[in-house]
Amino acid sequence: MAAVKLDLKEKSFPAVGDAPAKLVLDQVRLSAEAGQRLAIIGPSGCGKTTLLNIVAGLERRYRGRLELAAG
Repeated sequence: MAAVKLDLKEKSFPAVGDAPAKLVLDQVRLSAEAGQRLAIIGPSGCGKTTLLNIVAGLERRYRGRLELAAG
């Protein structure tokens, strides 16, 4: 089993004030084995930090499934 397995359907931030809700991640799948290195690259504002916050358990409001192997 992969050490990290993510099947993210959607992550969005709610509307705030006059700003509408914002979809930041859509249909993201990844898996990594223990000891494997993975790079997340992309332009500013594309959702890299949000993705890492989901994997770290800091962000819990998303649609999808995250599996972390015990160890």
